[in-house]
Amino acid sequence: MKKLTTLLFAVTLLVGFSSVTMAQSTATETITANANVVQDMVVGNDTNDIEFNNILRNSGKLINAVDGTVDATALSTSGTVNGVTGGEARGWFDISIVAGTSVDLSLAVPATLAKVGGGAFLNFSVGTSSDNNDLNGLITETKPTGNTEVTAITNGAGSDFSFDNGDWTLGTAFEMPEGGTVYLALGGEVFALTDTELGSYEGDITLTATVAD
Repeated sequence: MKKLTTLLFAVTLLVGFSSVTMAQSTATETITANANVVQDMVVGNDTNDIEFNNILRNSGKLINAVDGTVDATALSTSGTVNGVTGGEARGWFDISIVAGTSVDLSLAVPATLAKVGGGAFLNFSVGTSSDNNDLNGLITETKPTGNTEVTAITNGAGSDFSFDNGDWTLGTAFEMPEGGTVYLALGGEVFALTDTELGSYEGDITLTATVAD
């Protein structure tokens, strides 16, 4: 009797599956493939060099990235002579890509500026202190011209950058705001020794922007 019960149950299941199969009909469904064509990331379409102008021997000069103000008073870390001011400018790079994109930044900065024609160097830093605690710079939506005071976007303050062997990198990628363009504003500091050779000095700062994964 047990075997019969099992057999009948199996037959019942078979009949049930057979009736469902016979009741099926052809059906179709459609999905849509979507894509948006957006601009490539553009870096450095609008730039400005950091300009220190004249530096006296045994003096330093500091340009603030936030508002472009200049300090040339004598400091223990930058000589004993009060410097001269006039004609200074903070630097900047622009970065453009569609709003909402996550972007990483890396900034390669030389430790010295080299004399044009060779033979000498001038101490240079874009850190806010001698041990490079924070970047003297920030990512802002406002073009940092003149003495316009600018504010940092989220994840774009100087304290959001870390320093390692000449390179400044963001700890967390920033999200491109609605306008689709931001500026990395940069200040800096130079210091001339008592025996620094007279002449013009320069050095290249390289910004690399990467779309974050």
